[in-house]
Amino acid sequence: MMQQINDARAGIHNTLIRGDLKDLWSASQTFFDGSEYANVRAVKIYNPNLSIYGTGTPEVFWKTITSSNTSDGLLPRLLLFDVDGKRPNRVVPKVDIHHVPERLVNACKALAIGRQEGNFKSTAIHDEGDKRVLAATVPMDEGAEAALKDFKAKLDAHECPDESVPLINRTAEHAIKLALIVAVATDLENPVINAAKMAWAIELAWHLTSRMVAETNERVADTARESNYKRIIAQIKKAGKDGMSDGVLADKNRGMPERDRKEIVRDLLASERIANRTTAGTGGRPRSRYHYVK
Repeated sequence: MMQQINDARAGIHNTLIRGDLKDLWSASQTFFDGSEYANVRAVKIYNPNLSIYGTGTPEVFWKTITSSNTSDGLLPRLLLFDVDGKRPNRVVPKVDIHHVPERLVNACKALAIGRQEGNFKSTAIHDEGDKRVLAATVPMDEGAEAALKDFKAKLDAHECPDESVPLINRTAEHAIKLALIVAVATDLENPVINAAKMAWAIELAWHLTSRMVAETNERVADTARESNYKRIIAQIKKAGKDGMSDGVLADKNRGMPERDRKEIVRDLLASERIANRTTAGTGGRPRSRYHYVK
């Protein structure tokens, strides 16, 4: 989907999806209406809550992303769970995959149909044949409000490159949404966002934003040279303390012209993004390797 809506040759019906996704992200308190044509009236969708869950490999995902996705606000609206590290051991499930706890089923039913008592009492309003519901408000206690205020102040004071500012600016909103989810999941009848829930949400939101900033800086490129530049940096960085020899670097980038590779390495050395360090190798022979610096 990301490739379809970001492709430079994409049709207008695909590119408009980007705008729709951004509008839906903040329309839960109002409504969303699609395009209206001469013989087709736009249908209002009241209180939309669109959730898209997608999985994939970093290499495939980041190839579909451009720098415009950051500046236009689409990427900052996403939560990126970057999973790396050692693969966990396999486990044998204790119950069948189709077994769903009765408590969970009842809780989901109650949330779906709306409780008729407590804070979740809803009011149906008819507007020109359409039905909308006044969304219930989940309050914050003083501790949560103080934590959120402090977090916003830290975000305002945080220094980052200009291209990362849109990502940072959405972090507080992500924290609020995450805290809301936990509050409702914890107490459906009378949910409250307290200091503990807000602290958890703030920590997770900041972690996800930090990963998004790091990944966009390392992977998002709009030109072939910029893509190769970031690719070589990532390879040397991944090599860790052992570094990477020029031969291994050339082998990992066989599809890249030798001249381009050497120019990029020269630029990285000049800007001190990497360093060329010589150590004693096997048999006392000197060994030269590139190491990531910053």
